[in-house]
Amino acid sequence: MFVLLGTRLTVNGERHSLTYIYTALSKPVGLPGIHEFTAMGLLDGRMIDYFDSDNPKKVPKEKWMEERLPKDYWEKGTQSRQSKQQWFKVNIGILKDRMRQNDSAKPEVYLFAKDSRVETNTIVTCLATGFYPKDIILKIKRGDRVLTKEDGLVTLGVRPNGDDTYQRRDSVEILKTDKSKYTCEVIHEASNVWVKRDWNQECPEPGYGNGSGGIIGGLLVFIVLVAVVLIVLWRLGYIVSKCSRRETGSQGANTQRTVTASAVPLLNTNSQDGNNLTRVTVLTTDTTPLMNGDSQGTSPKTTLSRMEVVQTRSEVSTDTNHVPGPPQCLRLGRQ
Repeated sequence: MFVLLGTRLTVNGERHSLTYIYTALSKPVGLPGIHEFTAMGLLDGRMIDYFDSDNPKKVPKEKWMEERLPKDYWEKGTQSRQSKQQWFKVNIGILKDRMRQNDSAKPEVYLFAKDSRVETNTIVTCLATGFYPKDIILKIKRGDRVLTKEDGLVTLGVRPNGDDTYQRRDSVEILKTDKSKYTCEVIHEASNVWVKRDWNQECPEPGYGNGSGGIIGGLLVFIVLVAVVLIVLWRLGYIVSKCSRRETGSQGANTQRTVTASAVPLLNTNSQDGNNLTRVTVLTTDTTPLMNGDSQGTSPKTTLSRMEVVQTRSEVSTDTNHVPGPPQCLRLGRQ
């Protein structure tokens, strides 16, 4: 609260201004130079006396004030400023009540468990959040004993939320077979709150909170989708079928034969009866290694054959779900 009082004086034909400034806060802020209550007098804009709640005495700020005014003036001035400080404090409280303003916010307290990275363990956590101011007491107990860092207690301390309130989270890792009674106690004096929560011994389901199951599931879905896409492309003829086999010639030589076949649908613009055309291309590669009696400088014999056939297909399927089959692996005799 800020109050400014002022008056104008005329002395010997000269005009002067005398101003008093009062500043009151709802609570101390703990910053240097900023006080819960401050009062000062200014003559023509220059400070002539001063009072604050941390140094509750009215003191002169000009040499001539100290020299010309008696001691009882400053004593009475101190009493006057102290009474004004109390008046401001009472009225600020009234304003807060009428405007339903409260400096404190009550904490919400939760006690829960989650899986640990160690399969046989679980983590018990106490969370207090949404409180203001930040001073709070939080305890996790095993029976009647308050747990400490020596017991494995981990605390993140008091941290700010995004709404000018605070939170604190403490946790301890225990065996899943531990049947002790665990409780969380929270004391927030500013909001006059004392909360106690008991753990119900409920543990999360196996795998709860563990991200590996979701990753594996997502990977399996991805593999299935890729397989489906490949099958569809293969059936549509966009993936070439390839096969190879070994044949034994009349002289006992092993011959590696590779046959590649691909089918490409063609648009028959000259067809009057709706026939479909398909071009089938067959590549055959025969590789015959050298026999023991051949010369050392001669390379294996390789024969490449190519054949293209344009097939006419007069059947026009009315089944919208029909998908042409893939090109088959062809067996060709020697030419």
